[in-house]
Amino acid sequence: MNYKNKAFTLIEIMASLVIFAGGLTAYMAYQTTTKQVIFSSESTAIATQLALNLGEQINSLAPDKFKAFTDGVTKGSIYYDTQLVKELNMLKDSSGANLNAGPFDARGKSLHNMSSNAPFKLFRFIKVTDYASETGEFCTINDPCFYLRNVTIYVSWPKRGHADARCITPQETDVCRIISIPLVKIAR
Repeated sequence: MNYKNKAFTLIEIMASLVIFAGGLTAYMAYQTTTKQVIFSSESTAIATQLALNLGEQINSLAPDKFKAFTDGVTKGSIYYDTQLVKELNMLKDSSGANLNAGPFDARGKSLHNMSSNAPFKLFRFIKVTDYASETGEFCTINDPCFYLRNVTIYVSWPKRGHADARCITPQETDVCRIISIPLVKIAR
């Protein structure tokens, strides 16, 4: 009788396991990279939305209120949005309530407490300068550029893996990311 061997050899099984393990490892690496990209995109989108919301709020101020706002701050100084809302009481929403101030959690919700221990906080900053100091141009009181104000809104937040980092300055570091949104408006 002639029987055909229909079983797999040990070598064939080991080779198929090596191929399967290689494929599984590549899939896991792909998943890890995908999660990192999603996290980065999501946090950047939230930070951008926070900056744009504040920019829209500032841009919607009436000219006299915008002038009072820009005259009420030291040009070139950087302020937390919390300082501007509480100390200057200038930024209000359409109903007249104070604007939500930071810091913010990972979903963009205001924590209402600067010393909150929540991980992954986003912070907003505002810097007001005049056109002449920003561009180096000389503007006299008769020039329209004399009344232009540049408001830069910064949002900083921790990078992935550094959720407990306190990104309390508008500077990119090895553990913090930052975006900035410029806004130019006439203050008369």
